[in-house]
Amino acid sequence: MNEMLKDRLRQALMERATLGSPTTYKALADRLGLVPPQTIHRICEALEILMEQDVTAGRPMLTALCVSKTGSNMPAQGFFLKARLLGVFSGVPGGADAEMFHRQELGLAIILWRADPLNHKRRRELVIRRPTIRPPVRLIVNPTAASRLCLHDHSGARHSARAGLG
Repeated sequence: MNEMLKDRLRQALMERATLGSPTTYKALADRLGLVPPQTIHRICEALEILMEQDVTAGRPMLTALCVSKTGSNMPAQGFFLKARLLGVFSGVPGGADAEMFHRQELGLAIILWRADPLNHKRRRELVIRRPTIRPPVRLIVNPTAASRLCLHDHSGARHSARAGLG
Protein backbone atom coordinates (compact mmCIF):
# COMPACT_ATOMS: atom_id res chain seq x y z
CA MET A 1 0.00 0.00 0.00
CA ASN A 2 1.33 3.38 -0.98
CA GLU A 3 1.53 5.54 2.17
CA MET A 4 1.25 8.72 0.10
CA LEU A 5 -2.02 7.49 -1.45
CA LYS A 6 -3.46 6.78 1.99
CA ASP A 7 -2.44 10.21 3.28
CA ARG A 8 -3.80 11.98 0.20
CA LEU A 9 -7.04 10.02 0.49
CA ARG A 10 -7.45 11.00 4.15
CA GLN A 11 -6.88 14.65 3.22
CA ALA A 12 -9.45 14.47 0.40
CA LEU A 13 -12.02 12.92 2.75
CA MET A 14 -11.33 15.55 5.43
CA GLU A 15 -11.99 18.24 2.84
CA ARG A 16 -15.29 16.55 1.88
CA ALA A 17 -16.26 16.39 5.55
CA THR A 18 -15.72 20.13 5.97
CA LEU A 19 -18.08 20.60 3.00
CA GLY A 20 -20.58 18.31 4.72
CA SER A 21 -21.24 16.02 1.77
CA PRO A 22 -20.09 12.58 0.63
CA THR A 23 -18.22 11.76 -2.56
CA THR A 24 -17.99 8.67 -4.79
CA TYR A 25 -15.18 6.16 -5.15
CA LYS A 26 -14.70 7.29 -8.76
CA ALA A 27 -14.60 10.98 -7.82
CA LEU A 28 -11.93 10.22 -5.21
CA ALA A 29 -9.88 8.24 -7.73
CA ASP A 30 -10.13 11.12 -10.21
CA ARG A 31 -9.29 13.73 -7.57
CA LEU A 32 -6.20 11.77 -6.55
CA GLY A 33 -5.13 11.39 -10.18
CA LEU A 34 -5.22 7.59 -10.16
CA VAL A 35 -5.10 5.95 -13.57
CA PRO A 36 -6.24 2.43 -14.52
CA PRO A 37 -5.89 -0.37 -13.94
CA GLN A 38 -7.56 -1.08 -10.61
CA THR A 39 -8.17 2.52 -9.51
CA ILE A 40 -11.24 1.69 -7.41
CA HIS A 41 -9.51 -1.36 -5.94
CA ARG A 42 -6.59 0.80 -4.80
CA ILE A 43 -9.00 3.34 -3.30
CA CYS A 44 -10.83 0.56 -1.43
CA GLU A 45 -7.60 -0.88 -0.02
CA ALA A 46 -6.60 2.56 1.27
CA LEU A 47 -10.10 3.15 2.67
CA GLU A 48 -9.86 -0.07 4.69
CA ILE A 49 -6.59 1.08 6.24
CA LEU A 50 -8.17 4.43 7.13
CA MET A 51 -11.09 2.58 8.73
CA GLU A 52 -8.67 0.59 10.89
CA GLN A 53 -6.85 3.75 11.94
CA ASP A 54 -10.05 5.63 12.80
CA VAL A 55 -11.58 2.79 14.81
CA THR A 56 -8.31 2.23 16.69
CA ALA A 57 -8.09 5.95 17.48
CA GLY A 58 -11.73 6.07 18.61
CA ARG A 59 -12.74 8.44 15.81
CA PRO A 60 -15.79 8.18 13.56
CA MET A 61 -14.84 6.54 10.29
CA LEU A 62 -14.00 9.26 7.80
CA THR A 63 -14.47 6.64 5.08
CA ALA A 64 -18.25 6.93 5.57
CA LEU A 65 -17.94 9.96 3.27
CA CYS A 66 -17.19 7.67 0.32
CA VAL A 67 -20.36 6.31 -1.28
CA SER A 68 -21.31 4.26 -4.31
CA LYS A 69 -22.42 6.00 -7.49
CA THR A 70 -25.53 3.78 -7.64
CA GLY A 71 -27.64 6.57 -6.17
CA SER A 72 -28.17 4.87 -2.82
CA ASN A 73 -25.83 7.35 -1.11
CA MET A 74 -24.38 4.37 0.76
CA PRO A 75 -20.89 2.89 0.72
CA ALA A 76 -20.27 -0.36 -1.10
CA GLN A 77 -20.71 -3.65 0.74
CA GLY A 78 -16.98 -3.81 1.56
CA PHE A 79 -17.37 -0.86 3.95
CA PHE A 80 -19.85 -2.82 6.07
CA LEU A 81 -17.90 -6.07 5.88
CA LYS A 82 -14.74 -4.29 7.08
CA ALA A 83 -16.71 -2.51 9.82
CA ARG A 84 -17.96 -5.91 10.95
CA LEU A 85 -14.40 -7.27 11.02
CA LEU A 86 -13.37 -4.25 13.09
CA GLY A 87 -16.19 -5.02 15.54
CA VAL A 88 -18.14 -1.78 15.11
CA PHE A 89 -21.02 -3.09 12.96
CA SER A 90 -23.08 -6.21 13.51
CA GLY A 91 -25.86 -5.83 10.96
CA VAL A 92 -26.41 -7.03 7.42
CA PRO A 93 -24.78 -5.01 4.61
CA GLY A 94 -27.54 -3.42 2.57
CA GLY A 95 -30.13 -3.75 5.33
CA ALA A 96 -31.80 -1.17 7.54
CA ASP A 97 -29.05 -1.63 10.15
CA ALA A 98 -26.44 -0.76 7.54
CA GLU A 99 -28.30 2.39 6.54
CA MET A 100 -28.60 3.52 10.17
CA PHE A 101 -24.95 2.67 10.89
CA HIS A 102 -23.76 4.58 7.84
CA ARG A 103 -25.92 7.60 8.62
CA GLN A 104 -24.50 7.61 12.16
CA GLU A 105 -20.86 7.33 11.04
CA LEU A 106 -21.35 9.93 8.31
CA GLY A 107 -22.95 12.39 10.73
CA LEU A 108 -20.25 11.89 13.36
CA ALA A 109 -17.45 12.27 10.80
CA ILE A 110 -18.94 15.45 9.37
CA ILE A 111 -19.47 16.95 12.82
CA LEU A 112 -15.95 16.04 13.93
CA TRP A 113 -14.13 17.39 10.88
CA ARG A 114 -16.44 20.31 10.21
CA ALA A 115 -16.17 21.44 13.82
CA ASP A 116 -12.42 21.77 13.77
CA PRO A 117 -10.72 20.61 10.57
CA LEU A 118 -7.25 21.99 11.33
CA ASN A 119 -6.74 22.14 15.07
CA HIS A 120 -5.45 18.68 16.07
CA LYS A 121 -5.38 19.52 19.79
CA ARG A 122 -9.08 20.37 19.82
CA ARG A 123 -9.91 17.38 17.65
CA ARG A 124 -8.64 15.08 20.41
CA GLU A 125 -11.41 16.43 22.66
CA LEU A 126 -13.98 15.14 20.16
CA VAL A 127 -12.73 11.54 20.08
CA ILE A 128 -15.59 9.14 20.64
CA ARG A 129 -15.14 6.20 22.97
CA ARG A 130 -17.37 3.41 21.76
CA PRO A 131 -18.05 -0.17 22.77
CA THR A 132 -17.01 -2.93 20.41
CA ILE A 133 -20.49 -3.23 18.92
CA ARG A 134 -22.13 0.06 19.59
CA PRO A 135 -25.80 0.72 19.93
CA PRO A 136 -27.40 3.74 18.25
CA VAL A 137 -26.02 7.11 19.26
CA ARG A 138 -28.01 10.34 19.26
CA LEU A 139 -26.22 13.54 18.27
CA ILE A 140 -27.52 16.90 19.40
CA VAL A 141 -26.12 20.17 18.16
CA ASN A 142 -27.52 23.12 20.06
CA PRO A 143 -28.27 25.80 17.42
CA THR A 144 -27.96 28.59 19.99
CA ALA A 145 -24.53 27.37 21.04
CA ALA A 146 -23.25 25.78 17.83
CA SER A 147 -19.77 25.48 19.25
CA ARG A 148 -21.01 22.88 21.77
CA LEU A 149 -21.55 19.30 20.54
CA CYS A 150 -23.53 16.84 22.64
CA LEU A 151 -23.64 13.09 22.27
CA HIS A 152 -26.12 10.87 24.10
CA ASP A 153 -25.19 7.19 24.17
CA HIS A 154 -27.40 4.13 24.57
CA SER A 155 -27.44 4.47 28.36
CA GLY A 156 -28.62 8.07 28.16
CA ALA A 157 -25.28 9.40 29.36
CA ARG A 158 -24.46 12.80 27.94
CA HIS A 159 -21.04 13.55 26.49
CA SER A 160 -20.18 16.97 25.16
CA ALA A 161 -17.23 18.74 23.64
CA ARG A 162 -16.39 22.24 22.51
CA ALA A 163 -15.91 22.65 18.80
CA GLY A 164 -14.86 25.41 16.49
CA LEU A 165 -11.76 27.22 15.44
CA GLY A 166 -9.88 29.40 17.81
